Amino acid sequence: MVRKIKANKGVIKGRMKRAMASIKKPIGTRRFFRAHGSREKWNAVSQIDLRLSLATDVAFVDFTLPEMFNNYLGQKLIIKDSSGRSLIGYIKAVGTGETLGSEELLNTTYENLTNVFSYQATRLSVPGGQVGNCLEITLTKSYGQGTQAIPGSKFGGLYYTVGYIKRGTADEAVKVVQENTTWKNLLWMRTDSTTWQQVSGYCTCSATNKLNFIIVACTSSIGHTLYGDEDSVKQVLTPAVTGCTITTLADGSDYNWASEETGFNRNDEHGYTYLILDE
Repeated sequence: MVRKIKANKGVIKGRMKRAMASIKKPIGTRRFFRAHGSREKWNAVSQIDLRLSLATDVAFVDFTLPEMFNNYLGQKLIIKDSSGRSLIGYIKAVGTGETLGSEELLNTTYENLTNVFSYQATRLSVPGGQVGNCLEITLTKSYGQGTQAIPGSKFGGLYYTVGYIKRGTADEAVKVVQENTTWKNLLWMRTDSTTWQQVSGYCTCSATNKLNFIIVACTSSIGHTLYGDEDSVKQVLTPAVTGCTITTLADGSDYNWASEETGFNRNDEHGYTYLILDE
C-alpha cells in the first residue's frame, strides 16, 4: 500500500524563498530611484527651484533641497523639460558652497548713463536711489525700457541677478534677463510697489545666444515713470551645498554634461522632471 504524504506548505514555501534568494540578478540589471528612494518614478521640480549650469567645464545642478545628492554619488542623473527633451550627466560630488564670478554689468549704480540704452523711453540719472542716484525711465510709447548688454556672458552659464526696482507713475516695474538675438525672456522679476524692492533670480544662458539685461521696463502710458538701481549680474561658478557637480562619466573628471538633447529648454517655465539611475 502506497502511503500518501501530506506536504508541509510552510516548509515548501520557506525552501522556495531561499532558492529564489540564491539566484543572482543578471549583470546589467538596472535599478531606478527617485531622489528619496522610490522605484521607477520621476520627481518634479519647478524652474524657480532648479539651478542649472551647462557652461564648458562648469557643469552642475542644484534642486535647492538639503542633502539631495549625498547618497547618489557616481549615479546617472536624467533631467527632462516639459516637452520630454533630456539632459544627462553623472553626479560627481556634493557642492561645497555657491561662488560667483566677476561683475558682468558695465554700469551697476547709474550714477551716470554710461552703457545704458533706452527703447521707446527717455533715461536719466536722478537722485533718490537706493544708494546715490538711480535710473529713471520715462515712457515715450505705451511700452518702454532701459537696457544693458552682457557681452561677457558664457554659453550655458548659470547667472544670478539681483537689484532694486520700483514704479513711479507706471502700473508696474519689471527687470528681465533675455537672449540678445531672439529676445526670449529667461528671467522675469516685477513689482507694483512705489518703494524700492529688491528682486533676484537665476537663469541659464542658451547654447547660441548671449544675454541682455533689461534694467527696468513696463507696459503703461506715455509719460509714466519707473526706476532701477544697484544691479548685479554674475555667473555662478560652483553649486551650493544643496547641489552637485556633474561629469560626463561616472566618477569622471570631465566636468561637462554627457548629453543634451536638441531643443532641451534650459529655462522652462513649466518645470522639469528628473530621475537618478544606478546602473
